[in-house]
Amino acid sequence: MLYELNAMSVADIRYHKEGNTEILEIELNKKDRLWVRLKPAITIKQEAKE
Repeated sequence: MLYELNAMSVADIRYHKEGNTEILEIELNKKDRLWVRLKPAITIKQEAKE
C-alpha cells in the first residue's frame, strides 16, 4: 500500500482504541481529516467537508 499526503500543518492527532481496533485520526483543519486504521488491518480513509 502506498499513500502520499502533502500537508503544510496538522491541527491535531487522536488515537482511538475500541476492542481490537486501533485508529489514528489526523485532523488537518476543521474540514479535512485522515483516518488510519492500524489494527486489525491497515486502511486509510480521507474525509473532506464543505
